[in-house]
Order: sequence, then C-alpha cells, then structure tokens
Amino acid sequence: MVHLIESSTLNDLDHIFSLYDEAMRFQRAKKTVVVWPKFATSLVLQEINEERYQSLFEKEIVSEQEYEQKELAYLQAERAMKSLGLQISQLKETIEQAKFSTNSTQIN
Repeated sequence: MVHLIESSTLNDLDHIFSLYDEAMRFQRAKKTVVVWPKFATSLVLQEINEERYQSLFEKEIVSEQEYEQKELAYLQAERAMKSLGLQISQLKETIEQAKFSTNSTQIN
C-alpha cells in the first residue's frame, strides 16, 4: 500500500476541523490526558492569510504595507480571541461561585 502525502488546502479545512474535534472527544473520554484547545475557524483562516501575505512579501509580490495590514489584522483577531477566552473563564468562575453561594444559603 502506497500513501501519498499532499499539502492541505482551504477546501480541506472543514474535514481537518472534523478530525480535530473527533480527537478532542477521544481525549475527553480518556479523562487521563490534556484535551487540546478549541480553535476558531476565523482565526485559523486569518493566520493562513497572514502567512500567505508574508510569503508574497518575501517574494516581493506585495508591498510591505499590504503585508503589515494582514499581520495587524491577524494579531488583532488573535488578541480578541484571547480576550473572549478570558471573559468566558471569568463568567464560568462567576457561575461556579453563584452555585456555591446558592448551595450554602439556608432559608430560615
């Protein structure tokens, strides 16, 4: 049996994320391993686009300004995603504290 390894394309992204999600479900079921983090498709696409522009800039096909715009857009999207993750963590903590407070409150 011969296996051919090919580079993935944007058309493969849905299938790649599907395999990634399946691997995460397997990890959760094992309960003995760290589960990989979930990635936002939009952030992955922005990173791909930024790397593409970096390659084009290095080949002098696009200007430095165009590349920097794409790099900035990616960095802003990444920062926004991290901020959302922090907000979600804070909300989860607030919910857990509220549950604890509710469970420990006695009605006389």
